[in-house]
Amino acid sequence: MERHEVDAFLAVAEELHFRRAAERLRLSTARVSQTIQRLERRVGAPLFERTSRMVTLTPMGRQFRDDLEPARALTNAALGKAIAAAREVNRVLRVGFLGPTAGDFLLATARAFGDHRPECEISLRETACLEDVADDPFADVVASVPDYWRDAHLPRRTPLGRTLTRGPAVATLNEILLVVAAGQAISTVDVQVARRHPRRDISYLRLLDTPPFEMGLVWRTTAPTDLARDFVLVAEGFSARRNGGAE
Repeated sequence: MERHEVDAFLAVAEELHFRRAAERLRLSTARVSQTIQRLERRVGAPLFERTSRMVTLTPMGRQFRDDLEPARALTNAALGKAIAAAREVNRVLRVGFLGPTAGDFLLATARAFGDHRPECEISLRETACLEDVADDPFADVVASVPDYWRDAHLPRRTPLGRTLTRGPAVATLNEILLVVAAGQAISTVDVQVARRHPRRDISYLRLLDTPPFEMGLVWRTTAPTDLARDFVLVAEGFSARRNGGAE
């Protein structure tokens, strides 16, 4: 059933007058009448009783109206939510910057932009490159993890070849957060850490020149079990749904 058919039927059902319903929909009376006639042919029974003086709903028409009104309300509510969400997305402009000079410039620009587009919100967020922090010591993870895991979380060199200094030894995430909060070292963490462990004494900055962390399952291939294979299949399906269908 098309949206215009729903609108036409409910308008006539509420107005009980074809001309007033047509004016409300900004359509011709003939167009509304033809729409109702096509709908009645599809239903296989009259939805309205028409006389020269009045229009009334048939029992079938009343039932049809009662069934359609909640559906239209849900459709309108869903459309309203989608429009509001789209406005929210378009209302916030996120701008990243490097260093205090760029920050001062963007702050002044954001104020001027606010006068130009008062409905828009500017979100300024400082970013950095590994090259910018290469002189600072990095927390050194000494837990029993493979070297490739350590190197993935903290490369030994910057993209331009500068050696990164490994500083205080840590074994857990809490230890990483403690040495960073104490000013003894800095550390690379994935975005989930920043989201789940916000702290006033720690600033999280996005690094622009580091590859994303990639995580995956590993298992023994010498003696795979049905349980392990089933777990991997479930994990793959969950990951695909979480990433919008991407593997």
